[in-house]
Parts: sequence; C-alpha cells; structure tokens
Amino acid sequence: MIFRNKKANLAEGLAKYEKEPPGYKKRTRTVSETAPRYVYDKEENCYRNTEVRSENTARLMCVGDLMCEEKMYKAYNFDDKFLPYGIFYYVKKVFAEADFVIGNLETTICEEAPYTGEEYKINGKYHCNAPASYLDILKYAGFDMFALSNNHNLDCGALGIGETIEEVEKRKFLHTGLYTDPNEKDRYVVVNINGIKVAFLSYSTWFNRNLNRLTEKGQGLLNIYDIEKVKENITAAKGRRGGRILSLYICTGASTENTSISSETASGVRPKNWPLPEPIT
Repeated sequence: MIFRNKKANLAEGLAKYEKEPPGYKKRTRTVSETAPRYVYDKEENCYRNTEVRSENTARLMCVGDLMCEEKMYKAYNFDDKFLPYGIFYYVKKVFAEADFVIGNLETTICEEAPYTGEEYKINGKYHCNAPASYLDILKYAGFDMFALSNNHNLDCGALGIGETIEEVEKRKFLHTGLYTDPNEKDRYVVVNINGIKVAFLSYSTWFNRNLNRLTEKGQGLLNIYDIEKVKENITAAKGRRGGRILSLYICTGASTENTSISSETASGVRPKNWPLPEPIT
C-alpha cells in the first residue's frame, strides 16, 4: 500500500522479492490526444490544414444528424460510461480519405440535464442531449467541424448552448451556428483546405417552440435564418477572409430514412428565398 503513490517507488519496493525480472522490453504508455487537423492561421485570418495532401483539390465529406439517440445510448452504456467506439469503426476508415469532415451535431451536451437515453421526451417534446464522451467518439471517428444550428438548440436552455460550445472547443473541433456572445458578428468559419478557402455557415428556422425561453437579446446566441442576415454573412465571408466557395449547411428530410434525394429535390424543400451555394469570387 505504501508504494502506490509513485510507480518508481512501487517497482523499487517490490524488486527485492524478485530473483529474475521478465524478459520484455519496457514500454512507455501515454494517453494519446488526437491533434486537430486544422489550426488558426493569423496571417490568413482563417483555419488551415496542418498537412496539405494536394494542391487546389479537396475532398469534403458532410454528415447529417449526429444525435446520440436513445437506442444507441442504452446499447453502449456500461455502468454510466458511454462507449460506442464500435459504431464508427468502419466509417472512420472512410472519413480518413477526406480532407475535411463536417457533421450536423443535432444534440446539446449538458451535464445537468437528462440525456436522451434517460428521458427522450420532456413536456411532450423530443429532447436531445448527450454526454460529453459522445464528442470523444466523434473525435475518434474523424470529424473536423460541426454545424451547430438546429431545432434542438434550446432543449437544455441557454446553459445547454454554453456547455455544448465549451465541450466542442475543448476537443478542438471547428464550429459555427451557436454562440456564447449574442453580439458575435462573425457568423461563419473560413477554412483553407489544400489551398481552397471554404466558408461554412449554419442556420435554423425552427427551435421546437422553445424560442420564448430566451430574451430578445438572448436570441442572438442562436443563428436564426433571415435572408438579409445570410446575405450580410456571405458578403463578410467574401470580403474579409477571401473565401472561394460557400457552404450552407441545410438539414432536411424525415428521420430514420435511408433513401437518397437529388440536389434538385433538396433545394426544392429549402426555406423560401434560401440562396443556393455559389462560388465566392
């Protein structure tokens, strides 16, 4: 018991009981931390990849709703430890082929609120909240960025917004669509991917009838879709960061469907007057 504080003392204290040590080569174990593939470049005033795979060509992969639903939570919850690494084992190999991977994080990360797997409806409304360890799984899978604006933003109130952003940033994910400062002006993120600058924007039109939980000023924590604001953000992304491509993250379609739809169909169900993605020249 007296040797448990330090491993060196433990080995020294027990060596006197050993005639011959085992013949293995000692290894040093460390807890690995995945370094972010994209870091902020002050000179370019945008994020850029630390390893350029090719020049002026880039492969982007976009993923839909990441929700940590009830069945996933219960199937991979062991003594209150959520460990669904196996779910992303195969897609991790696919994501590794991409230069940039973005997904719609359609859940809050709020410790004090019930997780979806514990209580999936509150006051008759679907409730999306996941443990912070869910983000560790998504880091393992290979995500670089999250679009955060969606209809579940207020499931855990203003605290849920703040904690979600905090946990996302703690793991060095890029993100846009939610803010801790209602006066935030830069409502986009520009990323230099293999020499191609891409501006990412994320908006939502619906918050499951929870918008009244925020004050008028507090609504600035969200990125509520408004055509004039979208135009302003696009102009800012063009002028200040030199973006060449615009990516508007649109979430549409019914849940639990596995059929694909064409881009024409997707654009047909976009909000009224929604500007389609276009090159930024």
